[in-house]
Amino acid sequence: IKLVTANDWKPCTDESLSGGGIYVRMATTAMQRGGNDLQYKLAFVDDWGSHIDILLPSRAMDISVAWSKPDCTKIDLLGEFAVKMCTDFEFSLPIYEVAYSYHTLIDSKYAGARAFTDYAGARICRPEGWPTSDLEVEGLAEPVVTFVRPKSPMECAKMLLAGEVDLYSIEVETSTANFEELGATDKVELNPALATFNTHHFVTSKANPRGRDYIEALNRGIEEMRESGEWYDIVATGLSEYNKTN
Repeated sequence: IKLVTANDWKPCTDESLSGGGIYVRMATTAMQRGGNDLQYKLAFVDDWGSHIDILLPSRAMDISVAWSKPDCTKIDLLGEFAVKMCTDFEFSLPIYEVAYSYHTLIDSKYAGARAFTDYAGARICRPEGWPTSDLEVEGLAEPVVTFVRPKSPMECAKMLLAGEVDLYSIEVETSTANFEELGATDKVELNPALATFNTHHFVTSKANPRGRDYIEALNRGIEEMRESGEWYDIVATGLSEYNKTN
């Protein structure tokens, strides 16, 4: 099975981390659990969009690690990318749930938002490859807001500090780590009133004739890992390693 992921998403995926990061370790471990005995090859391709647009549909790769799953029951509210994810791809069981945060500068007019509609008109930074479906279902889609999509989360953090965007929205662990690394936690504010939750999954293309079999195998492995406690161990040791490096 050909796995593909990308760097610079610590502690989830990065070549510098043990086993490639928490999510890669989950995928490779699941292939040996639940009655599986599957071999794999792993590649890091640092262009998330290419996973969805080229690598999975062409079957150059089988599984991408990992993606948020849009709320496909609200497909009429979703943008083009999220609709494509709903219609063209298969998702594994959830491997992790994350809270998405909303950071602004302390003196921003958006800092006191108490409803998603208060963000109307904002320039929202979310890195390329990160889905925006959680915002779209809340009515935050262009032209109501403007999305800015740099290559990496750190670029979003720097753009917020420079005043080039109004809002930086991504999973709270990542954004918090970005501002800590930049020594700028005193310059930004996390909105405590608003949050969205996303689950992350392994993904394959429906065009892959064996894709569903691969997802079912991974699901068996995920279920055994949850029951045995191995899932928790991977998360705990991965977070511990990441915290020590910081």
